[in-house]
Amino acid sequence: MKKALWLALLFLPFKGLEAAGILFIVLFAAVSMLNMFKKYAGTMKGVFSDFKKYLSGRIM
Repeated sequence: MKKALWLALLFLPFKGLEAAGILFIVLFAAVSMLNMFKKYAGTMKGVFSDFKKYLSGRIM
């Protein structure tokens, strides 16, 4: 969250307060989503490996 805030403040002089606020919200949402997906990456690894085996079996 701190990194997104600093990036928003970095762009503040160029585009204004409204653009910096929008940038902060977008970056905060993106970081939150990435953290959520990182949390579930271990559980999804098995799903994708099974799907890959299924596809390789269908092609041959």
